[in-house]
Amino acid sequence: MLTTGMIVEMVNIADAIRGCKLTTRRDEFEAWEKSLRSFQLLGLHMGFLRARLKQNVSMAFESEDALNTRRYWDTRMNFDRNEDEIPYLDAKIVGLNELSVKCDRGVEDLKTKAEKYMVIFQEEVDVSW
Repeated sequence: MLTTGMIVEMVNIADAIRGCKLTTRRDEFEAWEKSLRSFQLLGLHMGFLRARLKQNVSMAFESEDALNTRRYWDTRMNFDRNEDEIPYLDAKIVGLNELSVKCDRGVEDLKTKAEKYMVIFQEEVDVSW
């Protein structure tokens, strides 16, 4: 039963190695390597799968092309996020401009009232006793 389970797991790992992508996480590769190393310690010949796995890890994480590809994905994700944020910021600017116009009107109205009151106050202060 144990042998059957190991063979099934080995086939699953082989399929996963064959189907991995650049987006496959490093921890998945590490889990496969750990399982294959365990099977090898138990007597199964895993050298060919471990070699292929090592080659895929190297290509996915250690080559300059892989680093450039990951930089591209990160940059693209940031670009897309910024593009998504532009309409929100545009709407916020419109709202702030409208608020600024209202505040400007309010300031002008208060300025007029303040100037009138300052004149009235000064007239009261200047009244002879």
